[in-house]
Amino acid sequence: MTKRRDLWNTILNIYSGGVNSILSVVWVGIITRVLGVEEAGVFTIAYSTASLLLIAGHWSMRNFQVSDFTGKYNWNEYKLSRVVTTVLMLVIGAGFCLWMGMTGSYTAHKATVVSGVTALKALDAVEDVYHGKYQRDGKLYLAGFYMGTRLLVQLVVLSALLFVTKDLSLSVLITVAVGAAVLAVFLALGNRQIDFERTSARKGYVRRLLADSAPLFLTNFLGFFLINMSKYVIDWKLNDTAQAYYGYISMPVFAMYLFSNFIYAPFVPSLSDKVADKKYAGFIRQALRLGGMIGAVAVVVMAGGAWLGIPALELVYGVELGQYKTQFLIILLGSVFYAFANYFLVLLTILRRQGLCMISTAVTLAASALFSVAMIGKLRIAGAAYSYGLSMFVLFVIYLLLVVFFVGRQRRDAGAD
Repeated sequence: MTKRRDLWNTILNIYSGGVNSILSVVWVGIITRVLGVEEAGVFTIAYSTASLLLIAGHWSMRNFQVSDFTGKYNWNEYKLSRVVTTVLMLVIGAGFCLWMGMTGSYTAHKATVVSGVTALKALDAVEDVYHGKYQRDGKLYLAGFYMGTRLLVQLVVLSALLFVTKDLSLSVLITVAVGAAVLAVFLALGNRQIDFERTSARKGYVRRLLADSAPLFLTNFLGFFLINMSKYVIDWKLNDTAQAYYGYISMPVFAMYLFSNFIYAPFVPSLSDKVADKKYAGFIRQALRLGGMIGAVAVVVMAGGAWLGIPALELVYGVELGQYKTQFLIILLGSVFYAFANYFLVLLTILRRQGLCMISTAVTLAASALFSVAMIGKLRIAGAAYSYGLSMFVLFVIYLLLVVFFVGRQRRDAGAD
């Protein structure tokens, strides 16, 4: 029964991750063909900004919630904390768009698109805390099915509306309403299949929960800002057309991360239980096995990207990208380093050593900001690719060293197997 459940957890996690990975690819492709390259650039920066703000909405709490093997916080404390963070996400997004509009950096249309895509991503934040509960209870397959299907509906609706209305901002706003309705239906269905504790949130515990997971939020927020640094510098130094072309060749970045997530996400509870039981030898064996699987996927992704990457992107977007093949491969390699860095962050979260990751990411971000501005200003899109690849490699090395150090130290301290 457990093996069958694990199989369905993996299959439906792949389903949801697969749909999630093609959303922006399909949407940017349609926008490019229907509305033009400039509008594709607007959507690209809107999607990146909304994805950055989503980290505030998630508060990077999912792995913390799933690995809470001591039951330090109850369900209502997790749920109420998500209300706080989702509101924070929306307020920050609205404030950012208002400020960019007042300074003349954004037109009303661009601000509306960014706000609308942020609202669309806020649905992910609301859904995620419920899916963390499903995953902790061994029912990740429910999360995979509900999320994948909701995203598929949003994919179809927005794509159709773009063809019908030829209005990007209107299409996004209607899709938000449809997505919210689908989410409400799926949460109601999920409530019938999961045993939620009938406990109240204790005084001060929501604040403690947010504080406990704040290092993870800051680490992921800075990390996401790091991987999108090139896009923000392009938005500042270049133009929407350059943004669109960089967006085309960097579109596969999150695919590698999602593929790696398919591999390790179903096993976070079992890794957590091994640490709780001080079975560090078993933890190391499973962590190495999962890391080897991620490495195997990385080899396939790099080989496939070198062979078919540029032709596939040209087919999707209808633009000439042959001159950017080297930059594309550098970005793809950087995405491999990013996927491993995220896997190492999950391991450090299970070990409850996430604080140092925040410091490491902040240092890497500061360095990246300096050389990104210089390289993009001089080399334009090529500079953006080089700065991204270098940043991800540095992050990968730092997180790897932290994992090796803390696994070894906790194993010695515990006198474990």
